[in-house]
Amino acid sequence: MEAKGSKKQAQAPSWPSPPDPGDLSKRVALRRAELRLSQVQVAARAGLSLRYLEYLERYPARPSATALRALAAALQTTPAALLGA
Repeated sequence: MEAKGSKKQAQAPSWPSPPDPGDLSKRVALRRAELRLSQVQVAARAGLSLRYLEYLERYPARPSATALRALAAALQTTPAALLGA
């Protein structure tokens, strides 16, 4: 039984995909694709965890102002553009 538990812990759980991830999520994913960057690259540039970036691209989210500015800088855009202004 311990081997099963160890195996489950070794695998990172994946986020279930919602029906509509939201506008910010779509803009982040689209901008990342336009720049031909991987999620790992953007997360490293923004100083965010990969899991958090994955979450931001899949779910409607409200990142903090600091996280939004860092993400916008990593994507070579502005926070306002990511928010749809």
